[in-house]
Amino acid sequence: MGGAIHEIGHALGFTSGVDVLDNNGNGTINDDVFTFVTAMDLTRNSADSVAMGADIDWTADNRPKFYSIDGGVTAGGGIVGGTDHFSRGRNFGDGQQASHWRDNLGLGIMDPAIAPGVLNVFTALDAQAFDIIGYDLIVAGVPEPSSLVVLGGAFGALLL
Repeated sequence: MGGAIHEIGHALGFTSGVDVLDNNGNGTINDDVFTFVTAMDLTRNSADSVAMGADIDWTADNRPKFYSIDGGVTAGGGIVGGTDHFSRGRNFGDGQQASHWRDNLGLGIMDPAIAPGVLNVFTALDAQAFDIIGYDLIVAGVPEPSSLVVLGGAFGALLL
């Protein structure tokens, strides 16, 4: 089940244009050639990007990349500490696609490699990341207002 949720996460937009750079580069590619920055890339930072005043770190290399929703001021979006959240690229990074959390840190459902039999869970960090992409978490068992209107209408029709 975790694998299916993981892949649905990619379909919903947990992707990175860094993978385009990584797959089409030779280590010296000019990133101005590609314009595939995604919503998740807007949360990708590094110590170097923060020091240079850049809004994001859109590079495929082996420097630590961290998740931040405030331009690098707070690492981990206030949920997870540390400064090493994102995978860095299959070819020029850490060996994993950049469209994932860093491998084996227990950050969430978007971990790139879960061993068979290991439970991969949807975490608060995942929820915040999908919120950044544009999705809201709906708590199961709490009906939407439109559902209550339909239910009330059906009950009213039964009474008549």
